[in-house]
Amino acid sequence: MSPILSDRETAILENLINDPSISQRGLARDTGMSLGLINLILKKLIQTGHLTVSSLNKRKLQYLLTPQGMNVNIRRSYRHVFSVIKNYKAIREKISSRLEFLMKEGYEVFILPEQNDLTNAITELLKEPPLNCITLKNEIEGNGSKSVLIRVGTEESPINFKGRVIDIVAEIMK
Repeated sequence: MSPILSDRETAILENLINDPSISQRGLARDTGMSLGLINLILKKLIQTGHLTVSSLNKRKLQYLLTPQGMNVNIRRSYRHVFSVIKNYKAIREKISSRLEFLMKEGYEVFILPEQNDLTNAITELLKEPPLNCITLKNEIEGNGSKSVLIRVGTEESPINFKGRVIDIVAEIMK
């Protein structure tokens, strides 16, 4: 198994995946490292078997990832995806438990300001059991922005704006 690469080494490998013929100056510009440091790291990556180098012409080199170099990138990508999924599940559980608590406290209408990834996730959570909310109105205009209004109940249940209304995104972000 190859040694763990530093963030700098990994940044160079990722840049080389996107553009194998990028110059050392280009790598320095894209990574924010000095040209000398780029040269040093490239030599190390070649020595450790993560990269090979071929000459395109007298002045231009091409750096290619070896299977060992690709494995480093694949493992890093896998860890990142796993971490994102784990965080998504934790956030989803936190939102769900907060919504259940608010409904038990008597909130009947939830306002979701603007459409974004967070409000989309909340909307989907509200529709799932045990919450089973419905969208009252997809978009309402107010103060120059659009919001989504969701209420507790079924399609047939009467609309009751006398119940408690809450901006759910602000409540969750507390």
